[in-house]
Amino acid sequence: MSIQNILGHELDPAQSFQKKRSNETETYLTINTLPLEKGDIVWRWVNEDIFPLLQFFMHPLMFTGNITDNTYEFVEAHGGKDVCLTHYTEYQIKNKGIFRYGNRLKDEYFSSEKIDRIVTFATVPDRLDDEFVSLFYFDEEGYIKYHEKNADPYDPFDPLSDKWYCTELIWAAYKSQGIELDTTDGPVLSADIQLSPYLERFVIY
Repeated sequence: MSIQNILGHELDPAQSFQKKRSNETETYLTINTLPLEKGDIVWRWVNEDIFPLLQFFMHPLMFTGNITDNTYEFVEAHGGKDVCLTHYTEYQIKNKGIFRYGNRLKDEYFSSEKIDRIVTFATVPDRLDDEFVSLFYFDEEGYIKYHEKNADPYDPFDPLSDKWYCTELIWAAYKSQGIELDTTDGPVLSADIQLSPYLERFVIY
């Protein structure tokens, strides 16, 4: 059985490089070994050094399916970078504990065409121009409120329709293909996505 079959997706060709040491040339083989598939949702811990009170909240990214030079590409709605593409090497993921598990569509709901459209929703140029918006905010009277979720980025009646908080972007991408990851009336929380009956959990390493 090939590594492609074991990991469930087609890998880039293995890459080799040379390193000189003690006047000898050694050849090293690098392959992509993380069990990630296009459309997977992975969870990154909020940086506890920056947000010490939020260290137990998790931030979602979606794997785009692109791997270049042992570097994996993800899309996310990020508080400091808006909607953007983020890249992590396999070394960073494994050795810095960036994320350890993820969620993906169960087999009975999966199709490659559906996954392609989900990823496209989040990565088209229009989306990568969109801004980040905080999930919670304070109104004029000082009460904490949350932004209503909206899966339509072109809604003329919602001034925030093309602005996203992190979980809302992932939710909207899946909802664009008829997959409702959050059945609650409130905002999309990390737990809502993780507990969706459409998804199964898997360990990254």
